[in-house]
Amino acid sequence: MNDYNQTSTNNRHRNLAGECIVLMLGAMLASCGGGGGNSPSPPPVSPGPSPAPVPPPPPPASTTPPLASPAIDLATVDRVGVDRWGAYNTDTGGKGDPVQGVPCLPDMDDTYHVHTHLGIYLNGEAVTVPEAVGIVPGPVSTTGTRCFYEIHTHDLTGKVHVEAAEPGVFTLGNFFAIWGQPFNNTTLGDITGLPIVVYSVDDNVVSEVPDDEWNDIELTSKRQIVIQIGTPLTEIPNYTWTGD
Repeated sequence: MNDYNQTSTNNRHRNLAGECIVLMLGAMLASCGGGGGNSPSPPPVSPGPSPAPVPPPPPPASTTPPLASPAIDLATVDRVGVDRWGAYNTDTGGKGDPVQGVPCLPDMDDTYHVHTHLGIYLNGEAVTVPEAVGIVPGPVSTTGTRCFYEIHTHDLTGKVHVEAAEPGVFTLGNFFAIWGQPFNNTTLGDITGLPIVVYSVDDNVVSEVPDDEWNDIELTSKRQIVIQIGTPLTEIPNYTWTGD
């Protein structure tokens, strides 16, 4: 082979080798992003919106039963509940002497005269508040004469009368002391061992009364007191009456 042909052949080999190197470098650059040190950086990714704050948990549902509607007019009934206890005070109740400062008078003085309704419910069934609680017949009175405590009942409707010469503080604890029935968070009369809850209804608003305040509930005009023993009530019985 002459020198010309040999030189041409060598040149072609060099050209092919160079092309291969260029192709390989191009492929390597492409696989690396083709960037090199001078390629522009990708734009920063904007953060997404902040997650919404977790809402606070809803307040616990009220466990106080609603007030029954419509109210029952006590003038249309002659009793509320079934009998469990007899009329008048028990043997340990008032016999004519003052009880917790409440006197027993020969005649009722209605200068101050208001009514509170007391309802007692045993496992959902009404039990009557006896008639003549706070009224002492003459033969068994320690004074030897018939007398009337300033807190008393007349009938079986559960209406508790407060009749006094002047306004004062008259309480549920006074009533039970005059009646002579034990009353605490596990016992009412001869009913024991069942949970007891007391509700007060004032201006159609029902509220549960803490057990250390039961005896201090005042017997005020138009107040309704509901004593729940055992099974919870699904609604609070509601009564109305004319007058105070």
